[in-house]
Amino acid sequence: MIGPGTGIAPFRSFIEERAVNKKGASTLFFGCRSSSNDFYFETQWKDMVARQLLTLHTAFSRDNQDGSKYYVQHAIRDAGSEVWRLLQSGAVVCVAGNSKNMPDSVREAIKEVGKVHGGLSDSAANDFLLMLDKEKRYQAETWS
Repeated sequence: MIGPGTGIAPFRSFIEERAVNKKGASTLFFGCRSSSNDFYFETQWKDMVARQLLTLHTAFSRDNQDGSKYYVQHAIRDAGSEVWRLLQSGAVVCVAGNSKNMPDSVREAIKEVGKVHGGLSDSAANDFLLMLDKEKRYQAETWS
């Protein structure tokens, strides 16, 4: 699940339900501007991580001392081997949040994961994304 900002909201109950029904750990990529100001549900996520119900990757775009920005697509690339393993095991990618640049950037990051960690050519990585779409394993709910 990839939910920057308020895009996290649709995933909260899904993650909770999986935890209650012992469906295994979920993986969440959450991004926001600042860990101290808008890390939505921080306590809950950290508790779930401690109980091994959630793997959490965060991207706080304004927290870097050097002024560089780190977004969810960067976190996806950094966790590329894990993302590739999940995709190969049948994982479904769900994206929710602002529709401006994030959805395309996330899609490109997943394509890059396929190239770097799956050894796919550019064409094969595109085909892989199309296969995820066709199998309804890549879902995006975005808004402006």
